[in-house]
Amino acid sequence: MNQLNIQQKAFVDSAWKNIYKLPIFSLERQKAIDLVLEKDSSIAWFWQQKAMPLYKQRKYELGQVYLNKAVTLNPDRWLEYSGFMECLFSKNPSEALLRLDLALEKYGNRVFMDHSTQFWRALSYIQLNEFDSTETILSGDIQGLMNDKGEDWVHHLDLFYLGIAQLELEKFQEAEKTFDWALQKYPKFSDIWFYKYRLAQQEGDTTLAKLCFEKAEDYAKQGYTINEDNIAYEPFPYQVNWDYPFSLK
Repeated sequence: MNQLNIQQKAFVDSAWKNIYKLPIFSLERQKAIDLVLEKDSSIAWFWQQKAMPLYKQRKYELGQVYLNKAVTLNPDRWLEYSGFMECLFSKNPSEALLRLDLALEKYGNRVFMDHSTQFWRALSYIQLNEFDSTETILSGDIQGLMNDKGEDWVHHLDLFYLGIAQLELEKFQEAEKTFDWALQKYPKFSDIWFYKYRLAQQEGDTTLAKLCFEKAEDYAKQGYTINEDNIAYEPFPYQVNWDYPFSLK
């Protein structure tokens, strides 16, 4: 079911007026959605609304049950989204790729949750240590975006993860160029300064390594890290955890 009829739209609008006022993580909200689904279980959006708070509470397995119902009812709207949730929230990259690959085949490389299907596929591969795949996907996606819309449309996170893949593949010069490109877009991106510190360590430049680490630490304290909406609920792959006891040695 891809489209709501006029009666269903009116039903959704009426029901949501009461539901949205309830605390997002409350049992009262879950019960209110259950009552709505008892009246009409064919509306995919309410299944997604039941699933989403559970994922954000890290109740992934339970959330997936309800999100799968939304996907079954409206794959055009929720298949890619479910791949994103498996990638970022559940940290289940193999399952994410099954969903994202199918979405790419059915709907093409669409943008959702602020990024392309290919971006979320690359993020899934990097969690599986398949860095060649990550590099290939992101390089192609970035080049395609530049060809279609221009360099200004390239996101700093695309470049961040491309640089990470190149770093892991020991393509150090390429990684440095990619990180510097990302810093042109987001100069205080603390996580990139941290990985530039790692690069400088690799090259044996202790002076540069110290400078990069200090910048990374300072910018991180100021809050300049990955700035996606869902960062409040889940860390992104390779996001620096400053609670870890780092050493400059």
